Amino acid sequence: MVEPIEVAQAIAWLLSPQSSGVTGINLPVDAGYIAGTTWAAYGGLPEAPRS
Repeated sequence: MVEPIEVAQAIAWLLSPQSSGVTGINLPVDAGYIAGTTWAAYGGLPEAPRS
């Protein structure tokens, strides 16, 4: 589980000058949960079109 301090540290970094070169990202603070699961966490992948 992610501790509240870890979320706070990510927010503090985003608000700091150290992140000034970072634009347009998603920054999951989830201890690698999404990376270790399937795309189902995002609602799954769409079906391929059938011809």
